[in-house]
Amino acid sequence: MLLGPVSFLSLAKTTDGSDPLALLDRLLPCYLELLKALAAAGASWVQLDEPLLATDLDEAARRAYARAFAALAPAPRPRLLLATYFGPLRENLDLALASGCEGLHLDLVRGAEDLEPALAGLPEGMVLSAGLVDGRNVWRSDLDAAARARVRRIAERIGPERLWLAPSCSLLHVPARPPPREAARSRAPVLARLRRAEARGAQAARHRPRGSRGRRRAPRRAADGRSPHGAPRRD
Repeated sequence: MLLGPVSFLSLAKTTDGSDPLALLDRLLPCYLELLKALAAAGASWVQLDEPLLATDLDEAARRAYARAFAALAPAPRPRLLLATYFGPLRENLDLALASGCEGLHLDLVRGAEDLEPALAGLPEGMVLSAGLVDGRNVWRSDLDAAARARVRRIAERIGPERLWLAPSCSLLHVPARPPPREAARSRAPVLARLRRAEARGAQAARHRPRGSRGRRRAPRRAADGRSPHGAPRRD
């Protein structure tokens, strides 16, 4: 994972009080050299974090992003996953979609509104990393039917081969040694359970007897006439 050049400079301070973004053209060759070295070392993907995209950008920042993406796109490098988090992109989504990166990660917990415009504008071949599991929540995730339905809808729109399931952000908020009963279920097993639950649901639907949906079986009674809860039977 690399912090992207524009977010890096936005967090920087200059000794003379000048605009840090003015240093972008001097910084970009360093990124190109680093990405080239990672490719030579065998890296196939590099995550490029640009959280600044989830904030309100002025025109100078938007121009900086355009220059940075134009410089990185044609370079000999690994494939790039452009990652944003902690909020929606809104009007900055067009910058991310036009970045030239091979993948885009969206925080769909705090930026769910980005999903539909992203699906509509996703370039051909770009992977969508769907941050559907809350990476900032230390408690057990609720993998309800709505979450599984969103996964199916995304896969139907762009194809399962272009869909990655992911936490909404990095897991730095999840304790290294969480409480044993709840937070110990880390985000990675949660994503695995989401995939398994979807497969089991589809299999169960195929093998369910016709007309069996909604039936409830009457509780059995013990041989002494008591109910399963211990209360005596009333005749």
